[in-house]
Amino acid sequence: MSGGEPVEGDGEVTVSVSVDIPQVVPFWDLGTVTETATMPLPQVPEEDEVP
Repeated sequence: MSGGEPVEGDGEVTVSVSVDIPQVVPFWDLGTVTETATMPLPQVPEEDEVP
C-alpha cells in the first residue's frame, strides 16, 4: 500500500492510495488498485466570529 501527500485547493483536500493485490491463483495477476477521495476542508472561523 502506498499513498501520496494530501493536495489542498479551493477549500478541499484530495488524497490517493494504491494497493497491490496479492496473487492467490497462479497466472492471475490482478495488479494494483488506486482510489482517490476528495473531502471539504473544515471552515476556520474568523477572529471576529469566535464567541
